[in-house]
Amino acid sequence: MCNKYFFSYHRKYNLDILPLMHIGQYKYLRILTDTRNWYSHFWADKKKPDRLINGSEMLISFEIVYLIVRLYLIDKLSVSVDEERVKEFYLVLHDWIVDLNNMDKKKYKSKTYKNNVAIEEMNHMLRLIAKKQAEEIAILS
Repeated sequence: MCNKYFFSYHRKYNLDILPLMHIGQYKYLRILTDTRNWYSHFWADKKKPDRLINGSEMLISFEIVYLIVRLYLIDKLSVSVDEERVKEFYLVLHDWIVDLNNMDKKKYKSKTYKNNVAIEEMNHMLRLIAKKQAEEIAILS
């Protein structure tokens, strides 16, 4: 399932999610299998060294698995999928990881995050213009 519903999109659209997590495909699968048990985060490091311990890593992996299962179910129901929407969802996930790791916003790939940055910049510029006009009105008064 991972290959068809995650790794293939990852390669096709250069998602860069795994590099942000500092892992490759094999390591990601190993982490998933070592984390299957709900209490695996309590185990000694030697028992299952490739398991999720960090909360943000758990959230990211949960989102990936959640989308994989959704895509699998959609596929089994023979419902057509708009690949651009799937791509955008994965790109939003990429940008979310960039935000979680406090990386440069220039690394954003999704339209959603890029639009939000543009809106923030526009609002900032409008506040500066409004402040400048308020200062000019105060001087004239």
